[in-house]
Amino acid sequence: MGVLGDWIVDFAFGDVHTRPGLGARDRELIIVAVLTAIGSSDPQVRAHIRALRAIGVAWEEIEEAILQTTPYAGIARAVNAIKVLREEQEAIE
Repeated sequence: MGVLGDWIVDFAFGDVHTRPGLGARDRELIIVAVLTAIGSSDPQVRAHIRALRAIGVAWEEIEEAILQTTPYAGIARAVNAIKVLREEQEAIE
């Protein structure tokens, strides 16, 4: 991605993710919920689900974060994120 990719990484993972106040678990759960709510692409949702699993967050907890978006973001967006979650579960099992 070049310059844009560098800028995104510097901002998101440098400036935002290094702020005090939230741990990695809470940050990643928020990110998955927001990505679900805005209807983000599968690769983004998948990457943050993987980040949550890498720090030991249970599948059920990730699913709950996604389910909590449903009344506010809509069924279709939640279904899409759950689909990605299930694909990740199946890949592991």
